Amino acid sequence: MLEEHEQCSAVTGLARSGVLDLAGILGSQQVGPGIGAAMERTGVLDVRLVLAAGDRVADVQAAVNSGAIAVGVLTGQLEREGFLGHTHDYILESGVETLGLAETQPA
Repeated sequence: MLEEHEQCSAVTGLARSGVLDLAGILGSQQVGPGIGAAMERTGVLDVRLVLAAGDRVADVQAAVNSGAIAVGVLTGQLEREGFLGHTHDYILESGVETLGLAETQPA
């Protein structure tokens, strides 16, 4: 298992290489400041190429509403059941598991 700083480095490296565009969600119900800022910084024009992970239902709902790939992660207070019944693309144990998703692999 990677240490937290190694996980961040791995995700950052993928984002910089263009393999993964990861945006933090700030609980908005549309393409909000977090997704929009990440898209601007990375030059991504299509929100469908953004993977947005969060540990709250509001995070995942904001990703869904914006059109991003919506990932619930179980590193916060919610258990898997807390995300069930809400639209999402994935529920993962931690953010580092996004590295194994098909969307994060080179074409």
